[in-house]
Parts: sequence; structure tokens; C-alpha cells
Amino acid sequence: MKISTILPLYNGKKFIKEAIDSVRSQTYTNWELIIINDGSTDDSLEYTTAYVNSLPEKDKIKIIDQENTDVAIARNNAISYATGDWIALLDQDDYFHPEKFLSMMSLAEDDSGIDVFVSQRYKITDSGIAEDLHSNRKKTDMFSSEDIITNVILGTGIAPIETLFKRDAFNAIGGLDSSLRMSNDWDLWVRFAQHGYRYYYVEKPLAYYRVHDANTTQFYERFVPERFKILEKFFSSCDSRYLHLQDKAFAYAYRESANPRFNGADYSNFRKDVFKVITLYPKALNIKLIRRFFISYFKQIFGKKK
Repeated sequence: MKISTILPLYNGKKFIKEAIDSVRSQTYTNWELIIINDGSTDDSLEYTTAYVNSLPEKDKIKIIDQENTDVAIARNNAISYATGDWIALLDQDDYFHPEKFLSMMSLAEDDSGIDVFVSQRYKITDSGIAEDLHSNRKKTDMFSSEDIITNVILGTGIAPIETLFKRDAFNAIGGLDSSLRMSNDWDLWVRFAQHGYRYYYVEKPLAYYRVHDANTTQFYERFVPERFKILEKFFSSCDSRYLHLQDKAFAYAYRESANPRFNGADYSNFRKDVFKVITLYPKALNIKLIRRFFISYFKQIFGKKK
């Protein structure tokens, strides 16, 4: 079974070599790497091309150049060139554990019914590399039962680098939704589950995820509106058995919306989101949100900024 790794490139010269080398260093050797340059405005394409051409594995690596679009379109375009049975997604600033492919393919050989793999991850910060205990704990909770639709629709903690999925399954559900800029990956996991594809959770870290400042408030300001769109799409077409999850799922989404509003000192809308959580599913409240709710009044009254 062959694995096609999809690696979008956009002004990513700083980390691209590390990402490429993490594919080259896989102990499972039946792979190809498809790098798609999404209209870089610096010399990343030239740098990457020169590096790939110097490698002994250069015949296993394709480089595609296109005008700038968006990551969902870039990934869809790259996957159209893939010849592998399985697809791995890799971002230019992340990298794989050397045993990722072998760990997952060994399981796939024993159980041909697996369609989507999800693993735990390490996180890379300015302080160094460590297991991402919070993310890994959330995924363990998500996959604690076999009801994958409930687990995926109520959680968003799956990063593309943690996954591996069958190309035929990806094509069957129409690929990534290119209208979604920030959450097309979560939408993909939801649709895999909704269409009955089988997940398998590998309870060990097989990916390295780089945490940037831009992954926090700015990310959520753009991500949350798309989360509402995905939930509306899901509940408009889902099996009636899952309609009871609607209030809970939207409460979680409002909770995700509230925190960046607080961080941005938008206290009035922050409290509106909290009231939505209380109305829809009060159990979604947590200590952090309650504490921020009271703090927001004091900050607004006294004109303090975060």
C-alpha cells in the first residue's frame, strides 16, 4: 500500500526542509511526496526545488506550482495527482514521527476495514518539544466510545498532521470544501464520520505540531463562524438520531466564540456568547468561562484592556 503525502508550500522556506526530511526518514518506504507551491511570493519554490533535486529520493517527490488560492484548493489539486492508496496531510511547519507510516500501515494490513487513522501528537513551542497532553487527552476522550459521529461533531481537536485516510474515501465524499478557509479539515472529519467511514485511534504521538502565536486568538476569530456553518450543514442533513446533539454542539461553538471575544476586549459580545451557552447547554460552562464572565464586567466598567 502506497502513501501519498500532500505538502502545501507558501513562503515556507524556514521549515520546509524539516517537513520534507520527515517523509524521507519514514521507516515505511512505499511513499510519494507531492509538494504544491501555492503562489509563494518569496524564493521558497526555488529553494525547495533545488533541495529536492539534490536528494536521492527525488524521483519519489513531485513539485506542482500554481497561482495562490487557499489551502483547501491546494490540497484538493495535489491529491488529484496522488497515486497512493492512502493520503497523509503535512503542513510546511510541521513534521512526522519516523514511525508514523509503519505504525498505521501495520494496523491497516491486519484490518482492511479501517478508513481513517488519528494519532496523538507532540507540540513544538519556543520552550522546546513535549507531548501535547491537553490535545491528546481530548482525543482519548473523543474516541472512548464507538459512536464516532457524536465524538467528532462535539470535538474539533484533530489536526491534519495526525491523520491518514484512504484516497478512495476522500474522493467519494468530494474532497475538501474549498468554501471553508480555516476549518475545511474539521469538516472533512465530520463528513467521513457522517458517511460511515471507520476511524481508528492510535494512542501514541506520531506527529509534531508547531504552535504559533497566530494559532490562538486570530485563528479562532476566523475559525468559529465556519464552525457554525459546518454544524448547520450537518444538522440539516444528519440522521434524526443525532438531532438531540444540536443544542450541545452549538453551545460548544458559542463557548469557542466567547474566548477570543474576551481576549479582544469585546466584552459585550463575549457575554452574549456566554448567555447562548447557558441557554442551549449550561453544562458546557467551565470555571474559566464563568470567571471571565464576571471579570468582563469589571474590565468594561473601569475601561481596562486585556
